[in-house]
Amino acid sequence: MELGRKAMFNPQRLVGEVLDGKYRLAAFLGEGSFGWVYSADWLVEGRARSQCAIKIVRPKSPDQREGVWRELDVLSQLSHPGLVQFRTAFAVSEGDLAGAICLVMELCGETLEARLQADHGMEAGEVRGVARDLAEVLAWLHGQNVVHRGLKPANVFRARDSWKLGDLGLVS
Repeated sequence: MELGRKAMFNPQRLVGEVLDGKYRLAAFLGEGSFGWVYSADWLVEGRARSQCAIKIVRPKSPDQREGVWRELDVLSQLSHPGLVQFRTAFAVSEGDLAGAICLVMELCGETLEARLQADHGMEAGEVRGVARDLAEVLAWLHGQNVVHRGLKPANVFRARDSWKLGDLGLVS
């Protein structure tokens, strides 16, 4: 399977697969331009110990692949409560996912996009909270000389009592 050709592959069928010997894909959450996102169980000695999110990235070219690894180098050095926590990454060398890069991250709740599309909308206080959380993390990223190139409601995630920014979108 060529990873860059989404139409030929059903990402739902990966649910239940174990990646890197320790992450069992539990549920398909969605897909974006670069890959698929799943909730996953982190396995220790075959038993689920905690949940995480796994983004399976399908680089379409060697340049794109190198760009993903450069972004991961930056991402691995960033730690802020307003960012979705990055845990680790690994490459897949065999099977249907050969050539893919898997990012293991904190599992968050709904996206701001889903929240905005909900019938009940958002109250003014909640909107202020989103703006505060995003302004804080964006100011911090600016201080780190990092530009978020994918700022949109689909990349803002609810995590307990705050909103977090994820998917940096090939930072520079």
